[in-house]
Amino acid sequence: MKKLLLTFGIVSSIITFSNAQGITLGGGLAYGTEIDELGLGFDAEFYLKDNLSISPDLIIYFVDDSRFVDRGFGRSMPI
Repeated sequence: MKKLLLTFGIVSSIITFSNAQGITLGGGLAYGTEIDELGLGFDAEFYLKDNLSISPDLIIYFVDDSRFVDRGFGRSMPI
């Protein structure tokens, strides 16, 4: 079941990208294997030049009654 949800999340995040004038926005589902919870992912890509872009991402996990955020720089923080 975990692999199915992970595969679905990856495929849906690839499909949901939309490109508009040098900015790409996207989203999808994520599955935290360490916390065994689903999350929502949001992605953006800002093109600075043809071969240079900045791409922040954010994943919000819903754990019990509190939320857990995973930022795109490899750090996590509770909110």
